[in-house]
Order: sequence, then structure tokens, then C-alpha cells
Amino acid sequence: GLSLDMLAEIVEQNTRNAGGGYIEIGGEQLIVRATSRVDNIDQILSIPLKFAGAVEPVLLSEVATVTIGSAFRTGASTDDGREAIIGATIMLAGENSRLVAESVRGKLVEVQEKLPQGVVIRPLYDRSNLVSRTIATVEKNLTEGALLVVIVLFALLGNFRAAFIVALVIPLSMLFAMTGMVRWHISGNLMSLGAIDFGLIIDGAVVMVENIVRHLGERQHALGRRLTVRERTEEVLKSAKEVANPMFFGVLIITVVYVPILALQGIEGKMFKPMALVVMLALGGSLVLAVTLMPVLCSYLLGGKIQEKDNWLVTLTKRLYTPLLRFGLRFRFVVVIIMLGLFGSSIWVSSRLGSEFIPQLDEGDFAFQLIRSSSAGLSSSLELQKQSEAIIRRDFPEVKEIFSRIGTAEVASDPMNPNVSDTYLMLNPRDQWREEDGRTITKERLGEIMRKTLLDQVPGQSILVTQPIQMRFNEIMAGARADLVCKIFGDS
Repeated sequence: GLSLDMLAEIVEQNTRNAGGGYIEIGGEQLIVRATSRVDNIDQILSIPLKFAGAVEPVLLSEVATVTIGSAFRTGASTDDGREAIIGATIMLAGENSRLVAESVRGKLVEVQEKLPQGVVIRPLYDRSNLVSRTIATVEKNLTEGALLVVIVLFALLGNFRAAFIVALVIPLSMLFAMTGMVRWHISGNLMSLGAIDFGLIIDGAVVMVENIVRHLGERQHALGRRLTVRERTEEVLKSAKEVANPMFFGVLIITVVYVPILALQGIEGKMFKPMALVVMLALGGSLVLAVTLMPVLCSYLLGGKIQEKDNWLVTLTKRLYTPLLRFGLRFRFVVVIIMLGLFGSSIWVSSRLGSEFIPQLDEGDFAFQLIRSSSAGLSSSLELQKQSEAIIRRDFPEVKEIFSRIGTAEVASDPMNPNVSDTYLMLNPRDQWREEDGRTITKERLGEIMRKTLLDQVPGQSILVTQPIQMRFNEIMAGARADLVCKIFGDS
């Protein structure tokens, strides 16, 4: 007879591979291995099992069926409550996510053309959308900041041409900074561009131009006529030399403040180094412009009549400030006590404020991590996931698309147990959200309602509410996806 154990042993002996280490020949390392006698299904079916006294042996094909099976399933994925195949594009370290996403979108079009009819491939989550929204916000804020600085310049300098000359520093300094960003491959992002302070950038130019205007006005008043080109050039040169050194060191001191940031390493360095470099480039550009372009433009554009006097806004400010200054000089002790009290109060208030590594960025979407019982299998976890997604689609029109990853994928770039799923909720624009108390519901409140609804209607799971990039960032930083992680150690 032929038992099942005997059958398994014969098949194993004929399909066994063995390693023999390696040898080095001519500086090259060669792997030594012994391969099995078979390498396809037909050869496996032809394995002789037993002669049984006959000339022809009993073959495996006579007692068994051999097929190619599938590997054990360790994960699943869903899209809008239905199982789907989900793939992720893994970007190389140091690459630009926006450019990579654009290239992937183009390749997806090519792949779609080669797929069988009825098979559709489409993007579910594109990080470049968030990047584009963030860059648009930064551009809007920079534009508004530049316009505000220009308005203040025109209001306080009292000379339209002088204010125009100073205002030119803003776009030219930005051009200088962006040239450096391209040269040294510094990406434009929320941190690098959002840290630019136009008030600091124009500081040196304001000092230079204001001093030139003052000297030109005084010289015209002394001569009782407009200055000739030669006289104007000499006065501009004299004025520029007068403030060049203090202005240079003033801007240099501000720039040096950012130097220690360049020593940061790890994630902190990756986040804050671009910010420091861009600010230093912008300040360096403004300094070069202040000592070169500003005097030249003043000598050309300030040829008319110049009156060195305060405008109405500066006059009003002085009227309000003068009595306060006199009071402070008269009651110095009282002022010092008040300032010390305010300083102490600020220390007390700051000690009670919360702190975090970086401000939380509103990504515009949700990422829910659904955690079931640790003993839950893939099939039960998948069923709970489908129920949860159906409830979200039914009760929350704010959700445009929902998809999830459960367990570990075939390529285990992000391994999880089968009882855990990452659920991504892509949201519609805020003008399509529901109202609460007469106002559009906040994102935090919406996430809270979603979480409570799922806990009530699909028991047996806990829910962590976060955001796609935030969840990944937390995992990279601390190995967990929540903002607060508690690790317990002790005897088992």
C-alpha cells in the first residue's frame, strides 16, 4: 500500500532544493546550490511512486491531481465597499512628490490603454492635490503680505518715488531667493516659502532710501533750488556711505540668527533647513540690492523737488507717542514694574500652553484606522470594513470617495495584522458640507460624528481619526499612527 505520509515524502524528495554555500573564483562570488529534479507541473505528475511488482511504475498523476495554488491571503483592499486591487506608488527618497505624481498620472494613461476591456485603473489618492493647495495658499499669503508692506511704505515714507524704489526690493529679493532654490535644489513648500518676512527683507532698503531722501531734501533746502545731476549723485553717494556699515551689520545679524538651524539633523533638519536657507537667500539678496541698486535708482528717480517733512500719518503718530514717551521718562520706575509684570505674566501664560513639534496641517481628507479584535481573521475584518464603508456612504454625503487597505499587501511595504485597516475618506469641497447651528460644520466635528456613528452601528472595533500624511508622519517618527502613544513594559 501507499500511505499519505509516504506520498508526501516521495514528492518532497523529488522537489527538494539545497544550498551549498558559495565559492570565489577570479574575485567573483558564485552561489552553489542543488536544484530539484522537477521544475514544472508535468514533471511533478511524472514522479514515480511505486513499482508494485510491475514493469511500469505507479506515477503521481495516477493517484493525485497537481495544480498551481495561491499563496495564503494576508490582506485585502476595498473601494466604496467593494473589493478592489489597490496599488501604491513608492517615491524614492529626496524626490519631488509633485513631479512624481504628475509623471505617474501620465503613465497611468498608458497602462489603461493596455488593460483588457472592462478593467479600469484610476487614482484614488493623489498627494499632489494637497501640495498644489498648499502652494496656492502660500502664494496668496505672500502676495497679500507684499501688498500690505507696499501700502505701509507709501503711507509712511511720504514720497511716492522713494516708496516705489523700496518696494522693488520685494520681487527682486524673491527672484534672488528662487534662483538660489533652483541652483541648490531647494523645493518650494509651506515651510520654505511661508517663513519669508517682507518686513525683514525691506529693512535695509528702507534705511538706505530714507537716509538718501533726508539728505537730498536738506541739500535742496540749503541751496534753495533743485540739485544738478552731479550734486544729486554726490549726495546719494555720501548718504549711502553714511548708513552702509550699520545697515550691513544689521541685516547680517538677522541673517546669522538662522545659521544654527542649518545644524539640525534628521526629520527636523529636513523640515527646517529649507526654511533657513530660503530666508537667508532672500535677506542676502535684499542686502545686495540695498547697497547697489537702491542708491542708483535714487540718483535717477529722485531728481525732482524733495521736501523732507512728515506726512499726516507720521505727524499723528508722533502726537500720540510724545505724551506717552514723556510719561515713561518721568515715571521710569512705574514703567519698569509694569513691564516686569507683563513679562512674568507672559511666562506664566506660555507655561500653560500646549506644545507640538509642528502645527497640524489640514489636509482636507480623513484617514481612519479601524482596529478589530486581535483574534479577528481577514474574512471577518473584511466584512466589518464593508459594513463601515456602507454606513459612511449612506449617512455622510460629505465623503466623495472611500477606500481601505486591510492587513498586509503582497509587497509588504506597510505590514499590518488582518484585524487592522487603514481607511481613507476623500472629502467634497466644504461648500457641500452640512450645516450645524447655522454654520458649515467643522472638519473636527465631522470626524467626531463619523467616529461615533461607526462605533454605534458597527460594534467590535476601535477607531483612530487622523489624516493620510499625518498618520504616515506619526508612524515614521514614533512607530505608531496616533499623536499620543503609550508603551507598557513588564513581565508577561
